[in-house]
Formats: sequence, structure tokens, C-alpha cells
Amino acid sequence: MGTSSGLLLSALASARGMLFDFDGVLVDSEPFYYRSYREALAPLGIVVEASEYWVAWTSKGLGLDRFLEDRGITGVSTAAIKQRQSSLYREFCGSGLIRLFPGARELLERLPGLGTRYAIASNTSSDLVRTILRLEGAVVPPVFGGEGMSPKPSPEIFLHASDCLGAAPADTLVFEDAEKGLTAAGRGGFKSVLVRNDINREFALEADFEVGGTSELLPLLRDALT
Repeated sequence: MGTSSGLLLSALASARGMLFDFDGVLVDSEPFYYRSYREALAPLGIVVEASEYWVAWTSKGLGLDRFLEDRGITGVSTAAIKQRQSSLYREFCGSGLIRLFPGARELLERLPGLGTRYAIASNTSSDLVRTILRLEGAVVPPVFGGEGMSPKPSPEIFLHASDCLGAAPADTLVFEDAEKGLTAAGRGGFKSVLVRNDINREFALEADFEVGGTSELLPLLRDALT
């Protein structure tokens, strides 16, 4: 076992709490977020390329307003675009098309028996997170969604979730796939674990620890906690 793996196992063993981002960590939902924005923008003749979306929107969290500003696009209703996008994404969530990553279902099933406090902490509304999990037949853990709180890269969601778990940020590990989430973890005083996926595989992202994918999480947790 390499030194970095040993340090991660030590961090997992000593953590009092664990917070899992949802989109891009447990569920392969980001392509559907992109699709919903692409379809919401299409009637206006506005195109956002996938390569730009993955970096600027998915990872950095810059979003629609920054995209329109950077391109000097005016005279469109951002509220109407966001409402259309939200409606489309909600339909996708209820369709059963959005699937968990390999290993995520078993991870959620086994976590309660490993004796650590954990939750999902996501920018996505908690009702949509629960909808996807239930349609996938997965265990639904405590979920802290983005409703009513500042989105990542603000640490507010993580701070609220760790407080509810009764675990101090310094004793809580955050599992994230995006720059905005890793930034939020750092700002909140959390240690972070970068979870790689097909979208962020080549992105230059900084975290305290890194794993190659969701499927690696349960074996690591078993080694650390049992």
C-alpha cells in the first residue's frame, strides 16, 4: 500500500463524520444537467458546448449568469431559462434515466453498519436527491440539499450538514468531484477526498486525498473501519 493510501485510510478511520456530494460522486447525473440547460437554451439559439459546460458550469460552478455575461448576451430572461431548465431536470429525475455510479448502491447499503456518521450534502434540492435514490432502489441516508442555503463554493451546506451530524468540520471528510465543492470544503475547514469520474478525469483539481472512482470507496471504508 502506498503512503498516500495509508494516509487516506488513517483519515477515514479517525473521521467522526463523512459528507458525500451527490452529483458526480454517487450518481451519474451531470450529463442530464447539461442536457436540461442545452434544451432550455436551444429556443433562444444559444449553445453551450459540452467541454465548456463540464469545466465552467459543472466543476467551477460559474453557471448561466456568468456564461451570458462573458458572451455579452443580453435581453433574455435568466429567470425563464432557469425555470425551464429546472422543469426539464425534474422530469429527468423522475424518469428513472439517471443512474447511480457502480458501487454507490452498495456503499449506501453498507455505510450504516460501518459505525460512522454520514450524509449527502448537495447543491441539488433534497427532494430530487431522494427521488433518484428511491427510483434506484437505494438506501436513502440523511440528505442536506441546497434549498435555502448558499450553493457551493460557499461552505454553508457542508457546515450545516456537519453540525446536524454533530461532527466538527476538522473531524469530517468531504467526498467531492468538482472544484466548487472542494473549494467549499477547504473554506469550511474540512478535509476533502476527490472522487474521479469520466468528466473530471483530466481536470487539475486539488484535494487532501484522491480516489479513482466511486467503486473504490466501499473497499477503502471497510479496510479503515473494520
